Amino acid sequence: MDKPTPSPLDTLRQLKEMLDAGAITQDEFNRLKQQLLFGETNAAPPAAPVDVPAEPVAVPPFSFDAPTSVAGPHVIPPPIDDPLLPPVAAPYGAPPLEPVVIDPGTHRPTEGPIGSSPVAYEADEPVEAPRQSPLGMVLIIGGVVALLALIGYLVLGNRSSERLTSNSITAADTTAVAVEEGPQAAQLDLPPVQAPETVRVQPTIPLTSQPLDSVGATGSTTGPVTDAAALEAATRAKVQRVLTAFYNDLLTAPFNASQHFAPQVERFFSLQNTTPAGIEDELNRTHFPEFTESRISFDPSTLQISAPDADGAVTATFQERGRSLRKSLNQYQQTLAQVRARFDRSGKLTYFRQERLLENTFTDAKPAAPVTTTPDAGTTPQQN
Repeated sequence: MDKPTPSPLDTLRQLKEMLDAGAITQDEFNRLKQQLLFGETNAAPPAAPVDVPAEPVAVPPFSFDAPTSVAGPHVIPPPIDDPLLPPVAAPYGAPPLEPVVIDPGTHRPTEGPIGSSPVAYEADEPVEAPRQSPLGMVLIIGGVVALLALIGYLVLGNRSSERLTSNSITAADTTAVAVEEGPQAAQLDLPPVQAPETVRVQPTIPLTSQPLDSVGATGSTTGPVTDAAALEAATRAKVQRVLTAFYNDLLTAPFNASQHFAPQVERFFSLQNTTPAGIEDELNRTHFPEFTESRISFDPSTLQISAPDADGAVTATFQERGRSLRKSLNQYQQTLAQVRARFDRSGKLTYFRQERLLENTFTDAKPAAPVTTTPDAGTTPQQN
C-alpha cells in the first residue's frame, strides 16, 4: 500500500520545525517554501538574440558560353547566423523539484531555536476604554445633591441670629440665656426719673380678718413680691414712653437721634458700632426720601421685657407695624416685623433691629387726580 502524500500544510509545518531546530538556514527555508507554494521556480528569462553577420554567397561569373544547367529541386537554405549577433541558445528549463517529505517521528527537534523565533503578525485590536466604576458617579451625584441642599438651607432656612422671647416666657427662660452685651458707654449723671403714673399698691386688709401672727407673716412675704411687681411696672412704663417718642419722631424729618440713642450704638438695623450722627445720616439718605406718609407704631400687647442686668440694661422684644408709600414703586407697603431693642440704665437705645419680617404686602397707590382750572367769574371764555 502506497504511503499517503503529505499535504503542503504539513510539509510547511515540518520545514518550520527544521528551521527552528537549526537543521536548515533561512534561505533554504524560503527556497523550499517557494517550491512548495508555486510548484517550481520561475524560469529565467531567455537571453536576447545575438545578430551573427551572414557570410556572402559566392556567385560564379556570368558567361554566355556556359551551358545552361537544368534546374534541380528547390532547396530551402538553412538560416544564416549573423556573426555580429550572439549565438541563440535554447532556454534551459530546470527540472521541477519534488517536495521534501520528512517523517515527523524521526526528525524531531531536541533543542530550542538558537535565535529569537519570529513573532507572528497579530492584527491590532481596538483599544477598549476602561470601564468607569458606578461608585464614582454615585458619589458625584450625592455630593451635588448635598451641596444643593446646603445652599437651599442657608438661603431659605429660618435661622434667627438671636433668641426671641415669646408670650409664654418664664423666669427660667430669662435667667437661662445670657443677654448679649455690646460696648457700654460712659454713664451720665441724670436727674432722677419721676415716678410712674400708675403704681400697684397692696390692698388694705381688715385687722379682724386674720390673727396678728398671720398678718405679720403675710406682710413679710408679700413685701418683696410687691416691690418686684412695682419695679416691673415701672420698667414697662419707661420702655413704652421711650418707644412711643422714638416712633413719633421717626414719622417725619428731621430725626433727632441723640434724643433716643446712647452715644455708642451696637446696632441699628444694618448699621453696626455706630453713633447717633451716623443714624441721622442714614435715615436722611435712605428712609425719609423713599418712605413717605409713614405710619409706624409698636403693639404694647406684644411687649416682652427681660429682667435687668447687673448694669441696669434691659432687653425688650415686640412687634412693629408700619404702612408707608414707596415713592420709587408708587405702592403702599404694609409690614409686620419682630423687633429686638436694648435700653441702658438711663433709658437710651443701644441696640435696635428687625429680626424677622412677619408680613410684607404691597398695594397700588391711587393716581393723583388731574388739576382742573375753573375760569373766574368776571372773565368770559374766548370763542374761536
